[in-house]
This record gives sequence, C-alpha cells and structure tokens, in this order.
Amino acid sequence: MRQISINAKRLRTLLISLLLVVSITLVYLLSQRSLCTGNFGEGGTGFLNQEVTKDGMDYALKDILDSNEHENDDTLRYRGNDITNIVKIGKSGKYEGFKYIKLADISEEASITNLVTFDDKNSDYAIIIPISPADDIFWIKNLYYGFNVLTVCDKDDPRAQKKHLCDIVLDDNYEYRTLAKKTNDMISKICKTLPRYKTIVKLDFDVVINKKYLVELLNLMIPNGGKRLYFGDPNYKGTNKVAMNGKVYAFTRRLLEDFCNCTEVPKTRYGMSEDNWFGDTLARCALQKNEKFNYNDEYILIISDRYQIHHKEYTKGNVNYKVGRFAYKTDK
Repeated sequence: MRQISINAKRLRTLLISLLLVVSITLVYLLSQRSLCTGNFGEGGTGFLNQEVTKDGMDYALKDILDSNEHENDDTLRYRGNDITNIVKIGKSGKYEGFKYIKLADISEEASITNLVTFDDKNSDYAIIIPISPADDIFWIKNLYYGFNVLTVCDKDDPRAQKKHLCDIVLDDNYEYRTLAKKTNDMISKICKTLPRYKTIVKLDFDVVINKKYLVELLNLMIPNGGKRLYFGDPNYKGTNKVAMNGKVYAFTRRLLEDFCNCTEVPKTRYGMSEDNWFGDTLARCALQKNEKFNYNDEYILIISDRYQIHHKEYTKGNVNYKVGRFAYKTDK
C-alpha cells in the first residue's frame, strides 16, 4: 500500500509539473503572436499596434530604419505592425549600396475596403493608367472599380472629350518608341495635382495586380508620403541609379515634388526605354534639389513581389487570360 501511495504521489507531482510547463509555453506563444501580428480591426489591415493611433502612422518607416533588433546582418524584424513584418535593409546582390525593403507575404486579414473610395476628391493616392486608342477603358475601370484610377489618353484619342472615360488628356500622340516622352508629359500633368496625392501608382493596361497586395503597398506608402519611397521591379543601371520596370511602379509625393521642381529634367530620345528614363530622372532631380542628399542613405526602394503581379497573361484552372497589344490575333 505504501508503494502504491508513493507512486500516486509521484504521478501527481509529474502531472502538475507537466501542466505548469504547458501553461508557460502557451503564455509565451501568445505573447509572441501579439508582438508579431498586431491588432486587426473590423475589415482592416494590420499595420497599427495598440499603442499607435492613426495620427502616428508616419512612425512606421522611421522605426524600421532606426531599429537595432537585427536577426542577422541585413534582416530586421519589426514588432510593431505596419505591413513589413520582415524587411531587408542593406547590401545584397545587385542592390548593393542601396537601402531597400521587401514586402512580407500579404496577410489574410487584408481588406480593400479601407482604401477603396467612391469620392475621388478625398483620395490620398492616384493610380494612373496610360491608355492607347486600342485599350478598353470600360474594362480597366471595372477591373479596378472602387480604387482611384485615372486613365491617361493621347491628344487625339476619340474618347478624349468624354471625361468619364479619359481623366487626363496629354498634349500629343505617342507610339511605343516615344513612351519616354509620353511618361514625361504624363508625370508633368500629375505635377499640377500637388500637394494632393501622397502616393502615385503607375500601372500598365496589361497588368493585373492582386488588390490585397495593392492595398498593402498603399498602406505603407501613403503614411510616408514625405519620404523618398520608390516601388517596383528593379532594372539595375550602370549609372548606379535604380529604375523600376514600367509595368508597375509607385512613388511618394516627396519624389514627385523633386521631379516637378527639377530645373534640368533629362531629355527623352526616340526609342529610349521609358522606365529607365523615369527612374534615372527621379534620382537626378532629387540630387539636383538637395546638395547634401545622399542617394544611398535616403532613397528607399520597395521591391515588388512578382507572384502578386501578372503581366500580359494569367492562366490557372479554367482561366486563360491574355491582355495587351499582342493578345488578339486573327487566323488567316
């Protein structure tokens, strides 16, 4: 009997110890989860924690860049909760010498409702989409219905006089080899909107972007409109100025101001790449207006996720989608 009593006592002690270990582990895991995921409001996107109000949203990027909590030399985990739970800053491969941020995977809680607007007078951002006479405006406006989309038409586009179709009409007509000149004309028109928009997204007609991902991007860039943020898929140039691929890129109001106040905008040439021209121009204009400006330290790149952006085609399951100037071909 005594042996049974001793064994029962040991078993009880073991069970109590086990329960204590499990409880401590659960408390630790829950505390880590709250640090890494932050708060999500109803239908909202997680980019604020309990201690931050919407008025303090501009803190996000500064805290990322100033934090010393590195996991290794070039990776930083941010415990607050703007959308960059993990960002990379520092030297890496072809981006050597530039600070850059890589957006983390989009969260399931992301919602387009917190940025969608039906009142374009109150938008903090604009998505500009250059349109050729062959592009279907009805299609693109419905595809991005609810976002503040501005279609950009050439001078002689037959739809140019219809304001509900062409939001911006350019001063000339353009072709593929004069796209750099068209970009200059287009961004110069956007200069007239200053200081209205905190972020400008340029999107090609033949691109389909995950709307949740687009919201995540805007949630980072809009609160940081006063900083030099430049988003896209980088084309690296020999001049050490980074230009984003023309299919989609975004930039903050600060960079737009640099461009609009530039006294010597680089000239465009027939046949030159419009995306390389624009990226190089942004950097040159920023340097021109700021003698003490350090391109490597203050120019922040946001690298796009290619899995969230579909260019010219999207094929999955029963969907075989193609768009753009080569999408429709007749059989002879």
